Amino acid sequence: MKRAGKYTFCVICFLLLLGGSSPAFSQHTKEVLRLVKEGNFRALEAYVKINVTRLHTMEWVIKRTVVDSFQEAVLRVSEMLPAPAGAIASPISNLEVKMLSGTNRLVYYSYSGSTTEYLGKDKFSITNELADSFMNKPVYWQFQQSFRQVYAADVKWTDLFLTNIVFGDHCGIVGMSPGQMVRLQSALAQKKTDSISIWLQSANTETQLYAIVGLRILQLYGYRLTTDEKRMVAAVRMKKGKVNTCSGCMVSDESPGEIVKRIEEGEFDYLRKAGGRS
Repeated sequence: MKRAGKYTFCVICFLLLLGGSSPAFSQHTKEVLRLVKEGNFRALEAYVKINVTRLHTMEWVIKRTVVDSFQEAVLRVSEMLPAPAGAIASPISNLEVKMLSGTNRLVYYSYSGSTTEYLGKDKFSITNELADSFMNKPVYWQFQQSFRQVYAADVKWTDLFLTNIVFGDHCGIVGMSPGQMVRLQSALAQKKTDSISIWLQSANTETQLYAIVGLRILQLYGYRLTTDEKRMVAAVRMKKGKVNTCSGCMVSDESPGEIVKRIEEGEFDYLRKAGGRS
């Protein structure tokens, strides 16, 4: 479980091949991009695991199952480059890679990066911008088919690679609810069963977990899950990877199965009060 206030990482980049950069940094960056372009996801996982150092920081922002053997991942890497003569501070190169993988190979990837240099007096220079993408369309079609079989819906591309949704309630010092929890509470107050059930068909795991909370509360009012809903809840429970969660000032990550277990044990049953309002 991650600590509260986990590091905020800038996103990756390639541009370390510029003159004067350290060969070690250049090799790290070239190797990450080589593995991504080769589509060797398992080798990339292994490389990231053993190459986290003080000046070369890699972070899996998300890496979890979408359906069956297909998983989504967002990798961020930030490197501090050697400072040029006369520079105020060392430039920072940032790269972000979004990936959809099958059993071992990448089905899709896109990456973007840049180098940021501080010029003084709150001025920055952003240079060496980089971007590329790839999709294996036949295998992506298989991914779509798998998703339809489990969730009875097409994958919405906009539901993939989301890093700004957190699962939880009463988050932060003032105990505010995340936006998705506010929407859930509104749907519960209006008994919008269909709206809540549709969230189960999202490719975003946090959204699916909010749906499971909502269905749990509706069950307390006497609602009975459909066969499709039971199948989808079971699929979410079996997902591998982590979900970003919050509770008070604590930010952590937990497996979907752990969260489903807490939901089913009644941790969020307080939402039944006042028609879903906490």
